[in-house]
Amino acid sequence: MIQDRADFCAVAVGEKIYAIGGRRNYGTGGKQSVEEYGGYGGYPCARMRHGRSSFAACVVGTQIYVAGGVKNESGDCYVPNMELYDTANRSWTTVLEQFRRKSFGLVYANEKIYAVGGDVDHSVVRKDLIAGTGWSSPVTTLQNQFSALAVFTLNAEIYVVGKTHANNAGFQKFRLCDSEWYDLPFPSSSWDGEVRVALIPYQTSPA
Repeated sequence: MIQDRADFCAVAVGEKIYAIGGRRNYGTGGKQSVEEYGGYGGYPCARMRHGRSSFAACVVGTQIYVAGGVKNESGDCYVPNMELYDTANRSWTTVLEQFRRKSFGLVYANEKIYAVGGDVDHSVVRKDLIAGTGWSSPVTTLQNQFSALAVFTLNAEIYVVGKTHANNAGFQKFRLCDSEWYDLPFPSSSWDGEVRVALIPYQTSPA
C-alpha cells in the first residue's frame, strides 16, 4: 500500500479496490486519505472530509458510503457523521450527521443501509435511501454481543460472524423478510486474543 494503515476499510467498486481511512500503526489520529487500486497499481484519491478509523463502509452502485468511527487512537472521540464518495466524479460529500458508532458493520440491502452492532451498541439501525430519511430506531438487536465482527448480505439476508465478549465464536443471519435471527454452525467454538474478521460472499457461476 502507499501508506501504512490499521483499522481501515477496503471495498471493491467494479474492478477497482479502495483503501479508506484508518490510522498509522503507532499514530494518534484517523486518516482522511484514500487509495485506489486497479490492474495498473495504486494511487491517491480525493481525501475524506473527516479522518476516521474503526469505522465501516459499504458500496451502493458506484458510490461508497462510510460512517462512524473515531478520530483518535484511544477511541473516545467519535466521528459523528456519514460521508459519500462518488467514484465517477471523485468527490466526497457529508450526507448524514449525528451518527456515533465504532467497530461495527455496514451493509446495503433492499434500498436501505444497515448499521450492525458495534463496541458498545448491539442494535441494528437502517437508513432508507429512497425516502432520504435519517437513521431509524433500532429494528433489531444482535443475539450475541460482539467485540469484533464482520457482516455481508446475500439473498436479502444479513450475515454476522465474529468474536463475542465471552471469547466465543458467533455466526448468525438476520432474514429481512421475517425479521428473525438464525444461528449458524461455525468451525471453531472459541477465539482467544485479538481478532480481526472479514467475510467475502462467493457465488459460483451457473453451469
